[in-house]
Amino acid sequence: MELDELELLKEARLQLESSDEQLIRLKDDTIICECMCISLGFIRESFNNKEFNLQDLRRELGIGSGCGKCLKSFEQWKTKI
Repeated sequence: MELDELELLKEARLQLESSDEQLIRLKDDTIICECMCISLGFIRESFNNKEFNLQDLRRELGIGSGCGKCLKSFEQWKTKI
C-alpha cells in the first residue's frame, strides 16, 4: 500500500474509533477492507444507494475474507456511508 492510502486508512480508523456519535460521511477513497482493497466509493457504486447488509457485502464484494477487521467495525462505518 502506498503512503497516501495508509494515511487515509489511519484517518478512517480514527474517525471510526471516535467516541463522537456525530454522523460523518467518509470520503469515497476511504479503504474499508485492506485485504481486498475495497473503498467506500466502491461499496457505494456497487450498491447504488440501495440497502445492504453485511452478508451482501461478503457475498458480492468479498469483504471480510481476509483478516476480518472490517467486519468487526461494520456497524460503525455502515452509518457513515
